[in-house]
Parts: sequence; C-alpha cells; structure tokens
Amino acid sequence: MGICASASEDGAEKAPEREIYKLFLVGAGESGKSTLCKQMELMYGKGYSNADLKALITSIRANLVLYMQRILEYNDETLEDEELYNEKKLAIAEDLVESKAAVDSLEPALDGFFEMTPETASHISKLWMDPGIRNTANLVQMDDSAEYFLDRVEECARSDFVPSVDDIVRNRMRTAGISRTRFEIGDSEFEMIDVGGQRSERKKW
Repeated sequence: MGICASASEDGAEKAPEREIYKLFLVGAGESGKSTLCKQMELMYGKGYSNADLKALITSIRANLVLYMQRILEYNDETLEDEELYNEKKLAIAEDLVESKAAVDSLEPALDGFFEMTPETASHISKLWMDPGIRNTANLVQMDDSAEYFLDRVEECARSDFVPSVDDIVRNRMRTAGISRTRFEIGDSEFEMIDVGGQRSERKKW
C-alpha cells in the first residue's frame, strides 16, 4: 500500500490524506465493549463535553433507581418462598415501609429516565443500608457497578455532582445502534466502532 500526494488547481501539492484505522467491536451485551471505548476516549480522545457529562449524570441516577427497584421486586417475589426468605435473611426493617413504597412507585419521565431528587436518594440510601436489602442484592443479577453506585447514591444526587473517571468507566448505558469513538495514538488515527451486543442489535454485525 502506498501513499501519494495530489496537486490542487493552483499547482500546490496537497498533503496525502491521513489513513484512519477502523476497529470493530462485536460481542454479547455486558462483555465490556462500551467500557473499552470509554477508556480509549479518556486516554487518547478529546474527552467528554459538558453535554456528555450531563447525559452521564442522568444515566447514573436512572440506573440507581432501577437497581433498587429490581432488588425490591426480587424481595417481593421471594415472599412466596417462606423457607428461602427466612434462610437468606431477606426481611426488610418495618420502619422502611415508606421508603420502599416511595421507590416502588417511581415512574420514568417522558425521556425514559428516572429523576433523582434528594428525597429519592435518601430513600434508596436507607434501603441500601438495610441487611435484608443487602442480602437480597446478593441474589439479584445486576451489573458489576451496582454496588459501587448504590454506596454513593446521595453523592450522585447532589446538584454539584461531577462524575469521576471511575464513574464514567463504570456506568452502564445500553448501546443502541452503532457508536463511534475517534482517537489518536502517536501519528495514527483510529475509529473504534461499537455495535450493540443485545440480540436486537446483532443483525447490524
């Protein structure tokens, strides 16, 4: 493969076009494709704009509600199995009835995300500190970052919350369609193309 320069209409020599190396990431959902893209963006790309961070905060807060709702749903389901419920010590403290009801009743906004108010964060935090909830969480299939964010739910709900590098990398957002990340390493330019790993996205592979 060679590179040649062309001349413009005024006779001046044009610089050769820079080659872009394209890297396609395919694989099942939750296999780490999006995490790799975020790491490359942070290390070699242009970083995240204010708009990107705002969207990330919305995603983190919505995930926190979903995590707790999933735990509560599983806890309710296990009530039917009294032996399992008692053996795994899944009982929730009686003084958390209000917090449980508040989180259970939350509905997503028009954009599909849940809003996170300080009151909601307080309810989730109280629930998360309960031994029964913790024991239930150990039985629920959630992503690896659930505990990381639930431990910091009230921090994530603050109006001055700014996601850290760890927050950016750990947050889970389902990839819909095709996501492209461009970055440079030395004199080479790369475009990493992330195709969603969910079954509905696999036809795009």
